[in-house]
Amino acid sequence: MTLSNSQSVTVQQCTRPYHQILPWLRLAKDTSRHRGDSVIRCRFKGELSCGTSWQDLVMVTISRFTPIQLASTILVFEGSTLATFSTDTQLAMCRMAVENGALSAVCQSSDALFHCQADARRPSQISIAEFGVNQWRKRYASQWKQALEQEFDVSAMMPVICAPSSQRLLHPVHSVNYAIIGTAMFAPIEELRKLASLCDGCTLASGIAGIIVFQSRLMLEHAKEEGLVKQFELAGFQWCMLDELPLYFYQDLAFGFCAASFDLASEALYTEQTYLMSSSQVMLTALNGHL
Repeated sequence: MTLSNSQSVTVQQCTRPYHQILPWLRLAKDTSRHRGDSVIRCRFKGELSCGTSWQDLVMVTISRFTPIQLASTILVFEGSTLATFSTDTQLAMCRMAVENGALSAVCQSSDALFHCQADARRPSQISIAEFGVNQWRKRYASQWKQALEQEFDVSAMMPVICAPSSQRLLHPVHSVNYAIIGTAMFAPIEELRKLASLCDGCTLASGIAGIIVFQSRLMLEHAKEEGLVKQFELAGFQWCMLDELPLYFYQDLAFGFCAASFDLASEALYTEQTYLMSSSQVMLTALNGHL
């Protein structure tokens, strides 16, 4: 039996909405997913030692979980150490945790609480939602009651050094030829000020090429207004935009050991001679000439 034209149209109209509504079904599933997720309260105490950064705190935290555990874990950063960090730095910690596989991450500033997670509609972007502390805890009441606590002694932490292709710790090499510091989403302007204070009155070690990589023109102009770019230039650093980094990388970077910040983990730095570490550690490496 053959279908009439009106019947064929009816069949098409019945099948097309399914494909159109499927993405919204996935979004609805993702928004209700928090009911089965676990909450881990990461409590940091103590003061950061020289060469250790907030980036090391994030890497040490996520190294305690497997990728499968991270995918269903909400990390809550708290403790006396974070009280010395600005809200931007705490948000950068949350963004870095999500970028490295955590389902979401939370930081608290005064009475406000910020919840960061990958955008369900645009997985490459991270959304930030602001809640009242009590409001957030009511929303995740069951997970909060069963939340596990992990304490970290920050003063005993050592700088994290790993390969771009994995998060496993590596034995450091004795010397490096390149030091590349990124200013992507993991490095707020406070981090640039800290780096400028580290290199104030110092110069790059002999035989090391140092590069500061800016993600946006806005951050570059902000750094120029505060005189940070001038301080980096006096110390012997070059600077470039993120899209200009391959011009430096593909020259002869692959023929020497390179120290790069965690911000550049997704860039073209996947060589056996590349080591990822915090921005502060890269700066100290560039000034000392070795790890």
